[in-house]
Order: sequence, then structure tokens, then C-alpha cells
Amino acid sequence: MKRVFYFAPVSTDALNLRFGQKLEVGAQANKVLGVCGALKAADIFPIVVSGLISSPIWSVFDGTKHFRTSGVCFSKLFVTGQGVVKRGVASIAYIVYAIRYVRSDDQVILYNYFPEYIPAALYLRIFRKAAVLDLEDAPRSDEPGLRGWGNRVIFPIVFWLCSKSYLTVSRQLGEQLGLRRCLAVYGVSSFFDNNDHSDKFKSEEVKILFGGSIVLETGLELFQAAVGLLLDSEPQIPLHFFITGNFPNDEMQKLAAKVASTSRMRISVFSNLPTKEYRKLAEEADVGLCLKLPSTSIGQTTFPSKVIEFAALGMLVLSTSVSDVPVIFDDESALLLTSEDPKELAAALSEVSRNRGKAAERARNGRQLVLDRFSKSAVGKEIVEFLNG
Repeated sequence: MKRVFYFAPVSTDALNLRFGQKLEVGAQANKVLGVCGALKAADIFPIVVSGLISSPIWSVFDGTKHFRTSGVCFSKLFVTGQGVVKRGVASIAYIVYAIRYVRSDDQVILYNYFPEYIPAALYLRIFRKAAVLDLEDAPRSDEPGLRGWGNRVIFPIVFWLCSKSYLTVSRQLGEQLGLRRCLAVYGVSSFFDNNDHSDKFKSEEVKILFGGSIVLETGLELFQAAVGLLLDSEPQIPLHFFITGNFPNDEMQKLAAKVASTSRMRISVFSNLPTKEYRKLAEEADVGLCLKLPSTSIGQTTFPSKVIEFAALGMLVLSTSVSDVPVIFDDESALLLTSEDPKELAAALSEVSRNRGKAAERARNGRQLVLDRFSKSAVGKEIVEFLNG
């Protein structure tokens, strides 16, 4: 079988447990493992190569360790230290791995433009086959500090070292960067779920999931303002919000207390929830909330892959019209906001509660859409045809 090496700093719950780590298993791990599942469905042998999990310095002679996790072959590189030291060690580990394992007929995909890829990308460009860059975002001109500056410096270097064919997180990003040949890979629906979800919108409350990194640009103030409007206009509306991920915990706890004392609504706050417990919440939720703001640089340079997960899990996607979300969903398969006005969000939440039949119908349509369009076989075939083109 043809081999594809996917260089990506990701982990899984099983590997975290094995190595005693507490690393986040988030959207990028879901994306990488989902794509690997799609490649397997297209008769490709994918191998995830990761320099994320640290090891003690005395295990340096153990070298690369190979595992099977989440149904995928996983190569754990030796890395140690923190910050710049860890990235430096990882850069050596990636190029040593490329020299040792990658053949001229293999393909390498780099997940985003991390600096530790540079030596390996240079080697592949000269001696093997230039790697394909999988772009999950673009550098932000307004990102402050050393990280923002570093991203703006590293991006053109990795970009130049890679093939002129790119995988991207969205069409919008490809157009923004002026890429002549790119394929948008939004995610793989069957990675998230294959179960029946006919029980949505059947309980007394409408359960709404709002998670991820919740800051101004991803809808923190929009959400708070919309809840405030509902407190004033419809305090008896039966909505139950599940807040997960990373967010200003004190702010959210205060809002939850206010909501509990003045209305029928509820807000349950779960900071840094383990993956297994998050999945249980996601299975129970009726609505998946995505409030990334199209007017911000984050909204213009990234795609909220969580909308694929929401729809695959049977939730109604309630989202701003950010990135390629309106390209994927329409009014019959999601509830899309046309503005960043909290009044519109409050009205949408009210509509979902009042007209649960329509909300359930949209959720079913959205789920069928992503299961058909973003199945393992469909995505795998599309990627393989692109890589071979």
C-alpha cells in the first residue's frame, strides 16, 4: 500500500494515559485522525508522526516508538524539555525520522506550519518529494507578541519549502492566500459518530453546547449579551447551556449564578473537561453553538471544524456565517446568523425553543448532509485524487 506520513504534534487519550501526560486532545487531533481514517478507506497506509509527548532525557536512546492508537499507526518521536528547547529537539527528531523512514515514493503531509518541521521539509524538498502543507490557519497581522511575530516569520519559510499543492481548512483561506491549487478538507463526519440521534429536542429543556476557546473573537461577549437579552425578554425560556473548553471562568460562573437566580434558563460550566466527559455532553446536546466572529482576523483566517462534529453528532448547528460555513450549510440544514448582533442570536435561540419540530428537521438534514459529503470514503477519495493529480 502507498504510505502517507502525517507530521502533526497531536496525541490521543490512550497515549496520554500511557505516558502520564495531560495534553489536550482537541480539534487538531480530531482532524488528523479523521483524515487518516479517510486515507485508510482509500487504501492508503497513513502514519501519524508526532513530536508532542515529552520523554525524560535518559530515554533518548529509545528513539522513535511505534503504536496503534484510534485505529491509526502512530510514531512517537523522542522529544524533551519545554518551549524552544523542545522545539529544537523535535526539529532534529523530525528530520532523522524523514531520513530513516520516508522513501521517495512516500508522501508527507505537514499539519500547519510549525517551525520544527523546517529541517525535515528542506530534506524532503531536496532528496525526496516536497511535503504537502495542510494549512489550518494563516498568520494574523494583528497577533501581538513573540508568538505573532514568530508565526509571520515561520510561515513563508515552511510555505516555500513545501509542494505548491496545498490542503486547506477552507476555500476562504485558499483564496485569501492566493493558492492556485488547493483542496479544502473540513473534517471527516464518520470519525465523530455513526449512531442514531432521533432523541434530539425531546427533553423538557433545549440543551445547547458552547465550547472551545471562548474569547471575544469567538463569541464570548456576543453570547453574554444574547443571554442578557433573554433574561429581560423571556426569563422562562427552557434553555440549558453547557459551556466547555477554555474561557474566563469567573465571568461565566457569575453569569450562570445570575441566570439561575432570575430565570428558568440554566448554564452549566465545565472548564478543561476531559475528552470522554466532553463526548458524553456532546451526545446529549440538541444544539451546537459556533459564534466565531467573521469581522475578526481569527474568523477570517480559520474554519470552525466543530460545525462538522456538531452536525455529525445530530446537533442543530447554530452558527455565525463565518468562513465556509455558509458554503456547507443552508437554511434547511442549519440555523445561520447573518450578523454579529446579539438580538439576532437571542431571537434564534428563542425560535429553536418555540419551534422544536423545525429545529429537529434542520438537525436531521445537517447530519445527513455531513454524513454524505464528509464520509471517510468520500474525503479519502478526494484527498488521494488531489495528491495524485
